Amino acid sequence: MRNWGPRAAFGLIAVACALYVIWGVGLKPTAALAGGPIGADAKLKRYSGAYPTVGFVDAAGKPHHLSEFRGKVVVMNLWATWCAPCQKEMPTLAALQRSFGSAPILIAPISIDSKAAVEKAKAFMAANKPLPFFHDDDGALTPALKPPIEGYPTSFIYDREGRLYGVVQGEADWSSPKTKALLEKLAKA
Repeated sequence: MRNWGPRAAFGLIAVACALYVIWGVGLKPTAALAGGPIGADAKLKRYSGAYPTVGFVDAAGKPHHLSEFRGKVVVMNLWATWCAPCQKEMPTLAALQRSFGSAPILIAPISIDSKAAVEKAKAFMAANKPLPFFHDDDGALTPALKPPIEGYPTSFIYDREGRLYGVVQGEADWSSPKTKALLEKLAKA
């Protein structure tokens, strides 16, 4: 058996790392290479299910459930002020909501911030009009969701009947024409 020595071992490790990087980059979409977020349509994974039964509150502390929005397509986005990707994608969600006008489509961002950070979360949402402010004030919503949340942000898309259409895990660019077309198609169904 040949003794390779430290230099040869280092060289093999360097080559292996380079191949790993080249192979990994080759699998990533072009948007990711350009430093931009991937479109929500490209990250969407299809799931089935129904509205969660756990509620949340609005800016005034009034309780709500997603079932109140039956008849609308709902994009429930779970986010937090401490989550940089959440903050980065929120303007694209706001722009998407503005683009729908009076269409029966609601972007419902629900903050998972602690009660101590609610005012900060409200201020952040005020800068992202026309999105409403909702808060998971007791922390019960996230653990009740199926499929389970892998990280933040995560968005659940429900059709007009309250059926889960799909989930987008992680930061996404919601300004994609394909995403808008999908939501409009669900609103017409």
